[in-house]
Amino acid sequence: KKYTHHCKINTFFREKRTIEKWNNPITLKRREEVILNRLRIGHTHHTHGHLMKKEPPKICRTCGIKSSIKHIITECRDTKEARQKFNIPEHLHDALGPDEKSIHNIILFLKDTKLYNLI
Repeated sequence: KKYTHHCKINTFFREKRTIEKWNNPITLKRREEVILNRLRIGHTHHTHGHLMKKEPPKICRTCGIKSSIKHIITECRDTKEARQKFNIPEHLHDALGPDEKSIHNIILFLKDTKLYNLI
């Protein structure tokens, strides 16, 4: 029951396959570390800012569904070209996992799609 509760709260909890710690690359700037950690827990200003403002959740303007980290990084038609350009893996746990190259590519992806400052 506790696991189910955590899955509802934290979408990445469902995606991460192990409980071992993922270290961030030393080369990351502080802002990039914060962004990566927010992406990993699934709570960003872009996807959850509406809760603080007591507004309805953001809807993807292209796909018409609730905006989420999983949707933006792995599913959205609007970011498909950027995903291909930066070789973003199909699965969230691979895209946000401990692999240094994947992390670097996610940062580039966010900057290219103008999402970097919205996280």
